[in-house]
Amino acid sequence: MKSKNKLKSNLLKVLPVAALFLNSIDTYSVENSMDLNASKFIKEWKYYSSFDKLDRDGKSNGEKISIECYALEGISYVSKPIDKKVEVLNIYVPKEYMKKNYDGTYSIDNNAKFVTKDTNGKTISYTAQTAPIVYYNTVNGYSQGNALTMGATRMGGGDYTEFVKQGLIVVGIGALGKESKDSKGNYIGKAPMGLVDLKSGVKYLKYNDKFLPGDSNKIISVGASAGGAMSSLLGATGNSKDYDRYFKELGAAPSKDDVYAAITYCPITNLDNADSAYEWMYQGIYKYQSFGSNFGIAGPEKTLTDFQKIISQELNKDFIKYVEKLGLDLSTKGNSGEYYEELTRAYEKSIMDNIIMNCTTNSKVDENKVNEFIKKLDPNETGWVKWNSATKTVKITGFLDFVKNHLTRKKGCTSFDELDLGLNENTVFGNTTTNSLHFSNNVMNILKKLSPEYKEAEIYYKEYSDDIDKEMLERTYLMNPMNYIEAKEKSDIAPYWRINIGSEDSDVGVVTGFTMGKVLEKNKSAIVDFNIIWGYGHGPAEYSVNDLINYVKDISNN
Repeated sequence: MKSKNKLKSNLLKVLPVAALFLNSIDTYSVENSMDLNASKFIKEWKYYSSFDKLDRDGKSNGEKISIECYALEGISYVSKPIDKKVEVLNIYVPKEYMKKNYDGTYSIDNNAKFVTKDTNGKTISYTAQTAPIVYYNTVNGYSQGNALTMGATRMGGGDYTEFVKQGLIVVGIGALGKESKDSKGNYIGKAPMGLVDLKSGVKYLKYNDKFLPGDSNKIISVGASAGGAMSSLLGATGNSKDYDRYFKELGAAPSKDDVYAAITYCPITNLDNADSAYEWMYQGIYKYQSFGSNFGIAGPEKTLTDFQKIISQELNKDFIKYVEKLGLDLSTKGNSGEYYEELTRAYEKSIMDNIIMNCTTNSKVDENKVNEFIKKLDPNETGWVKWNSATKTVKITGFLDFVKNHLTRKKGCTSFDELDLGLNENTVFGNTTTNSLHFSNNVMNILKKLSPEYKEAEIYYKEYSDDIDKEMLERTYLMNPMNYIEAKEKSDIAPYWRINIGSEDSDVGVVTGFTMGKVLEKNKSAIVDFNIIWGYGHGPAEYSVNDLINYVKDISNN
């Protein structure tokens, strides 16, 4: 157990939860809204014929990427930024939408068109006013994300030029993160500040719709992992007044902040229930290997302590109750019901996708290749996955059997709000002076339940109860998209969602992402495209960047 000298934050001190969410709040106003008028940048557009190719660390080896486009870069999207270098956006526009003026400057060409086709072969004709905006955040691990540049390497590989080549406008947005500090060493990016930044960027684009290229009613948010969580939040919390006090502090543009679509890869979200979801996913699996910061290099195998096993069992039961409370069908044992069967079928489809792509020649399945593939999946021939050569279909005995036989548990218990405050998510909910705090009300309640019988539970419960006050309850509320998806009248939810998870991703994103999608469908709030992408791990799982681009074109043509 770690001792901590916890000081309460003044910057993040907020209204009591009841006062914030049960009373109406007047719309904020911005004193210096003219500072946010993009018309002043009319002479700042730059023309590019190429960009330096940058690696994941932002370094160049001298290689160039050829792409003709126009750009506005380093634009502050709030009038009172906390960090002027980070809270900026970059806008990249296809060359077809701009023209050169007599004085050497560039401006929007209102007569230009970009003609392309959707996946059905239907012609799409974009103009500078109707082109969709792909709104990319680079948040990873809830850390600070800097505004992407056109030459940057995409998480998952490749770059961003293909979007521009297809007539789409790319906006890179910078946002504060859990480690961001000011000149005095105070933390300035703890939750929910990163999300507030991203929402403020959307407000800026909508506020300046008539001055900037792109249709601000067709903003498509994209992010992976914690960035996927942020994209989920952008999709779920549109125009909610719950964030207004933060917008006022930053001087955000007085406009809407809803998005048209949320593309979310392996979202590490719903952190209130993530510990429970992880223990349901790995129920009865008590050995784990942490990969730490050396991705792909497994650490020594560890085993949960007896006390951790007890917590694991309680959290597993807690998740089953949570799913049922959402109105979804999961049995009392957590291994049957419509929720479970649909998740199982998603993995069966993913396996079939791989068979079609890699075990098929001229539309004919190569049985030898399929049998080889199945044997690799089930080398011990336990029978959890089977190929039916007569019907040309694959079956698995269940999602939990897939997890048990194919994935590796990588975290102890608890897996997000760690008992000893040692995990990334604990730092997300620190305050200006304290880096890590407990945040999970669910874990705290389980510790309280176990306290009469276990001394460890009693000690940990005291630490959790010290941290989880009204301020923390509000902040976790603001950072959970499910609070807005479940109570859809609180916000304007994006009408389109794409939730992709890699088949090899052993984190909790598959459960939180799937659950989020099912509630969106149940409430008829959105059209959800949920996919398990075979062979991909934790990250932006797509078989190709063109799959993402085609999805954007298809939904934008509706």
